Amino acid sequence: MWKYRFSNSAALFTAVCIAGIAVAGSSGETWKSVGFLTIPASAEVGAMSAVAVDRTRGFIYVLHGGGTPLLRFDASGKYLGGWGSGLFKVPHGLRIDSEGNLWITDNGLNTVQKFTPGGKLLETIVEAGGKIKSPDDLVLASNGDLYIADTGNGRIVHTNAAGKFI
Repeated sequence: MWKYRFSNSAALFTAVCIAGIAVAGSSGETWKSVGFLTIPASAEVGAMSAVAVDRTRGFIYVLHGGGTPLLRFDASGKYLGGWGSGLFKVPHGLRIDSEGNLWITDNGLNTVQKFTPGGKLLETIVEAGGKIKSPDDLVLASNGDLYIADTGNGRIVHTNAAGKFI
């Protein structure tokens, strides 16, 4: 699938996200990946923050800070559409649960939100008193618990499947 190999994850991440084009290294060399995501110009892509693959359903999701922050592609890399305009301030982390729902952390709103694949908001996690600050990422445990990287407070926040803070 790749025409070039990348020696670090940052270069690979950029290659995946920028419609097959990556600029890497201090000299600004450009590499092109062949046959991967084709992001249309209408998507108004901003700063890339996450990529997630739903292997069960065959979708690839890209999260970025542009006009339509969540982009969906099929397994071949064909753009299927996007959603999320106006829902986020600084979208950052992206995970997919076993039911295909998307969990997105937002550094600017200090929230973790759960959405259907089509963009319907199902749940928003906010700690009482607004204590979660700049959540970067999360992990979904097999029992439904969440572990949230609360970067602004230098800690991991743990909630159970019902959303209760532990």
